[in-house]
Amino acid sequence: MEGGGPSGDEEEISVFAPVPTVSASVVKAFLVGVGSPFPEVHNSVQVNLGEVQLGMTPGEWKDAQQKDCTIHLVLLSLRTGKAPSATKRASLQSDTLRILQERKRLTLKEGVLYRQVREHKTTNPILQLVLPAALKEKVWQCCHERAGHTGAEKTLAFIRSRFFWPKQAQDVQAWCASCPRCILRKTPVATTQAPLVSITTTCPLELVAMDFLKLPLSTDGYQYMLVVTDHFTKYSWAIPTRDQMANTTASALWKHVIRYFGSPRRFHSDQGANFESAVIQDLCNLYGTKKNQTTPYHPEGNGVCEHFNRTLLSLLGTLE
Repeated sequence: MEGGGPSGDEEEISVFAPVPTVSASVVKAFLVGVGSPFPEVHNSVQVNLGEVQLGMTPGEWKDAQQKDCTIHLVLLSLRTGKAPSATKRASLQSDTLRILQERKRLTLKEGVLYRQVREHKTTNPILQLVLPAALKEKVWQCCHERAGHTGAEKTLAFIRSRFFWPKQAQDVQAWCASCPRCILRKTPVATTQAPLVSITTTCPLELVAMDFLKLPLSTDGYQYMLVVTDHFTKYSWAIPTRDQMANTTASALWKHVIRYFGSPRRFHSDQGANFESAVIQDLCNLYGTKKNQTTPYHPEGNGVCEHFNRTLLSLLGTLE
């Protein structure tokens, strides 16, 4: 890392300074993991399912369900208002029986079969389209790619907010485990780790960790990402920069963190020259913030940033 000399990107700390932006595809990948996996209900089938980009109208969904043997039998039962007899149920496939178990939650809208569920008693219900077997893997591919090739748990939550079919969890787990792009990009986490003494925090901004991540040079000249993470909440900022010099670091911390959230009680980083520079020390003195460092050659001492770096690289690596 370079020292605290002047930066080609140096500029005064100003409220009116332009703020670097991140592409929309990166933002969308991160937003998948934020908030409730169950969004509010939309009346239009195309609005509710359009994000999955299958391009099917309500009429086409209706036809696809009619052609599916499992769903067709369920539709017949709903329209006649009669549950299958014990003799008939003995001859039905397990997937048909599983959907029939949801009989009280099933509803028809524009001839399309949905399951209506609630995440909590206080939330609005959501409609999950009962998905024909022929479209299951295609839906998984669309949802998995839209979610930035996240793991099975987040992909499943994304799918469940829109669709229902029997054995969803098993199917999604198997498909995610065999996804070629995930296998190539995502390195398994080591099962053995050296014993560490955990850093404990009790409130937001008690300890804020920071680290630089080097990325391929972008078309507009950005090659680094200043990763800043609140140790207590795990809330993270990913701030693109053209270099990792001291003035750039101080400016980014003030513009994106201190100006909006206030100064933390402590900053935590490695012993890079930019983080140990006089300008960073002056910034800490100005706001009464303490500064501490990790042990040399022990990146695990800044584990909260290292963990987010892996997540960020994994997500960026799966985006086209």
